[in-house]
Amino acid sequence: MSAHQPVIPQPAATVVLVRERNEDLEVFLTRRHRAMAFLGGFYVFPGGKVEAQDLACAAVDRVQGLEAALAGRILGLAPDRALAHWIAAIRETFEETAILLARGSDGAAHARPIDARLRELRRALHEGEIDFAALLGRLGLTADAKALYY
Repeated sequence: MSAHQPVIPQPAATVVLVRERNEDLEVFLTRRHRAMAFLGGFYVFPGGKVEAQDLACAAVDRVQGLEAALAGRILGLAPDRALAHWIAAIRETFEETAILLARGSDGAAHARPIDARLRELRRALHEGEIDFAALLGRLGLTADAKALYY
């Protein structure tokens, strides 16, 4: 028998994007590039690991629609750590699909198509030149945790 090290799960979040269409439901998946080491060529839901920037985003109040205390009770974690899971889901969805689940200062949902500015900010986020809280701040937006159901 060979001994193996147990895999320790990492905090992560994923999103299943669904919309009604012609009395049916459509589910949004992305296909990973075949050359990717992890799940290359597979169809996946957007998501990934909770990162330090997600916790920082919760700390600087760049999220609305869910109080940290309630997130903590739902996940059984410290409030800011729990809220970081919602932020990670929103950030990863934007990184992988360019769909930004966010709201403006007036509370209206951010629903505009990706433009040159948003494309550049997304690139900067991918390259680590900006974090998600700063990206939201530059756009005058907050992450829309209310758009997610757990």
